[in-house]
Amino acid sequence: MTRAGLARTLRNLRRGGLLLVLLHALTWPAAAGAAPAAAQAFDTPTLAFSYRPDLLGVPIAANVPACPPDDPGGRPDGVAPGHAAIVFAGARPLPPDAMLSCNLPDFDIAQLRVFSVAAYGKIYPDAARALADLGRVLEAGARQPDAKFPFVPFLEAFPAFSEHVAFVGFLNGRGVAFLTQWMIEPDTIGAHLVFVFQGLTADGTHYVLGLFPVQARLVLPPFPLPAGEPYERTYERYHAYAAEMARGVGAAQPGDFAPELEELLDLLRSLRIK
Repeated sequence: MTRAGLARTLRNLRRGGLLLVLLHALTWPAAAGAAPAAAQAFDTPTLAFSYRPDLLGVPIAANVPACPPDDPGGRPDGVAPGHAAIVFAGARPLPPDAMLSCNLPDFDIAQLRVFSVAAYGKIYPDAARALADLGRVLEAGARQPDAKFPFVPFLEAFPAFSEHVAFVGFLNGRGVAFLTQWMIEPDTIGAHLVFVFQGLTADGTHYVLGLFPVQARLVLPPFPLPAGEPYERTYERYHAYAAEMARGVGAAQPGDFAPELEELLDLLRSLRIK
C-alpha cells in the first residue's frame, strides 16, 4: 500500500467515527465452541505450508511480475522483483488489485510472498541493506531494546509499536513475527493491526514476507484530533498514547486477537520454501 493509499484509508476511518470496540460475537465467523477445521496442505512450485480454511480463508497462488522503479531518483513505491505470492480469500471478496505488480505492501489482505534475495537487492538497493540487517537480527535471535525491526519493502510510515515478538523457525529457514500498526501521522491505533512476518531461508537465497491483518478483542481508546491543535502538541500527545497502546496490546494474550496469533505462528512454522 502506498503512502497515499494508507493516508486515504486512515482518513476514511476517522471520518466514519470508527469505534474500536471489537467484540468476539461480531468479528469471529465461527460460533463459540465450534471445533476448528482440520489443517490442509497447500503446495506450489515455490512454497508449501499447512493451513486451516476457517483461519484465513482459501489460499490463491500467483506469480507477480516485477515492479521496477519509474524514476531512479523518485520514490520506490511498490518496487520489487517478480515473485510468488499467496493471498487468502476469506469472507470478504479480494480487491481487484490484490495480485497486481507494484501493490506492495498491502496490510489489508492476508498474504505470503517469496522473493529472491539477490533480485530484490538488485532492483532496490535499500532492500539489500534491510535484508542484511534482518539476517543479523535472525542470527542473534533478539533485537536491541527500543530498536526497530528492519522492513524490506519500501514504506514511508512508522510502526506504532512492535509487540508479541516471536522468532519462528520454519522447515528450511527462520524468521521473526511481530504485531504492529503502520502509521503515517498521529492517529488512532487499533483499526489496522497487522501481524508481520519476515524470514530468510537457511541458505540465504530467499526472503519470505507474511502480512496478516488481525482484529483485537480489546477496547482500544481512540486518539482525539482537536481542530487547530499545533502539530508539535499533537505529536507530544501521540507519543504518550502510543506508549499506552503498546502496553495494553503487549499485555494481551495471543488469543485476544483474531486470527489468534499462535494459530498464525503454526502456519508459519509449516512453511517450506523450494
